[in-house]
Amino acid sequence: GDGVTCTAVSCPTNSNGTDVPSGCTCNAGYNGVVTATTTAPYYTSTCAGATAGGLLLLDKEAYAYTEDIVVGFRREAGATATDWIAVYPRSAAAPRSRAEATHWFYVCESRTACQSPVSSGTIKLAGLRGSDWPMAKPLAPNAYDLWYFTEDG
Repeated sequence: GDGVTCTAVSCPTNSNGTDVPSGCTCNAGYNGVVTATTTAPYYTSTCAGATAGGLLLLDKEAYAYTEDIVVGFRREAGATATDWIAVYPRSAAAPRSRAEATHWFYVCESRTACQSPVSSGTIKLAGLRGSDWPMAKPLAPNAYDLWYFTEDG
């Protein structure tokens, strides 16, 4: 050699393991995958919270800025008309309100509570270009997390 050394990247927030190259798994109460990449931050993570039986699933791990994001959701028991999903910057620690969210919407794809409980479905976030519902403003290129909240939680 050239004297260059590499340091393995630690597992990201909401996951555990030795390091990214050795493999990380989502913490209890979180679902998704952590995948090593060749560009900073050297991983992608879809570990998202599953609260009170709520589960969020994405159709892939990373999206281009104008690409549609397909979010599947399911609540095993006790779905209500006021369950909602929010988008937060990855740096947000345990978000608790809609005011902190970059974007949020009820699971019936509305800013108004659903007429009846919705226990599962798929929502398409249309490109996040700023003009398509439910997004009033585009997301800046960054890392984000989706959270599922129950009963206007």
